[in-house]
Amino acid sequence: MAEIRLRGLSKSFGSNSVVRNVDLDVKDGEFIVLLGSSGCGKSTVLRMIAGLEKVTDGEIWIGGELVNDEPPSSRNVGMVFQNYALYPHLTVAGNLGFGLAARRRGRGRRAAREDERRQIRETAELLEIDHVLTHRPKELSGGQRQRVALGRAIIRRPDVFLMDEPLSNLDANLRERMRLELAQLHRKLRITTIYVTHDQGEALTLADRIVVLHDGQVHQVGTADDVYDRPADTYVARFLGSPGMNLYTLPPARIGDDLVLADGALRLPAAALPPGAGDGRPLSIGIRPEHLALAADPPGGPVSQGPRPAGSGDFPAEAAGTSPPDGATTAGRTVLRCRVDILERLGSHLLVHGSLSTGQTVIARLDAQAAVRQGEQIVLTARTADTHFFDPDSGDRLVTASMPQLAGARA
Repeated sequence: MAEIRLRGLSKSFGSNSVVRNVDLDVKDGEFIVLLGSSGCGKSTVLRMIAGLEKVTDGEIWIGGELVNDEPPSSRNVGMVFQNYALYPHLTVAGNLGFGLAARRRGRGRRAAREDERRQIRETAELLEIDHVLTHRPKELSGGQRQRVALGRAIIRRPDVFLMDEPLSNLDANLRERMRLELAQLHRKLRITTIYVTHDQGEALTLADRIVVLHDGQVHQVGTADDVYDRPADTYVARFLGSPGMNLYTLPPARIGDDLVLADGALRLPAAALPPGAGDGRPLSIGIRPEHLALAADPPGGPVSQGPRPAGSGDFPAEAAGTSPPDGATTAGRTVLRCRVDILERLGSHLLVHGSLSTGQTVIARLDAQAAVRQGEQIVLTARTADTHFFDPDSGDRLVTASMPQLAGARA
């Protein structure tokens, strides 16, 4: 096992810069996930660590040694690819033992073969594929093929595992099961691992820390809770979560002790704002769908105003007022007024897609039994502690008392 340090790591193909100034420290035995959309540079970072891509600028340190000029064979890393890369003419045992053949030199032939058979057997038992050692890849399921690919990396006892979207070719149910098996395997072996994926479910399940990349740059490094609960910027806020965070950038107007945006479409207590925010300047606000709750009906009548007129984008006059309905919210909560456009009933929960009077959309994740009808107007509320604030120009998160700055956020 080994620590990994990346310092100013950059990669360009001609004039196209795909990785820019990546700094990262990976602890011995840590499981790091590089997370980002396609084309963000995550696989290129992995390939540079493996020695499969030449570094344009920066340094790669593995186990305290600078390895920029070392060939892949000298870095003692085990790599697992997206497409398994198994030899179709070899059995499972042959595939597992293929990388051990070069190590036989200088040793007694019989002793080397006995040691190889022992390592194959132990690795197969660890991955629960010892019953298919005589099978060829075409006779295996997708999960078994993936275990063979993992075993071929494990059997060499590398200092570092590098995994490039190893589960992306599996169906959804198998992928979920395999990521749990990977987590259990890492707990057993405790080998330093860097894992590349675009799947946030894999990242949140597997990672000790997540590195969120976009456009070749690191946007945030932190635990699953850090990046989900305190996103460093609006990109991380949108990317993490399914659905992603609701984000609004609107010019504010202060009324009394509240900050009212867009003629009452969104209201929040001024005391919750970051220092200096709100005084007539634009402000970006974010709320995750699962942090929104349906407000109680106000005394004297329901919140619903009936079906939306065909072709109308306007709210009734009473809905566009600047005062929230009595009893619809409690002190210290953020309030949104919206019209229900689409309902997605997903069994365990209900996704409500609505629109504010500004035309902007809102998504709320409510209880499956929530009394909501398409076309009606509703009031949604969230705790101010669950309301995020961002600079509308840079997109960076603004610090509040309830949302302090975290280490690993982009400077």
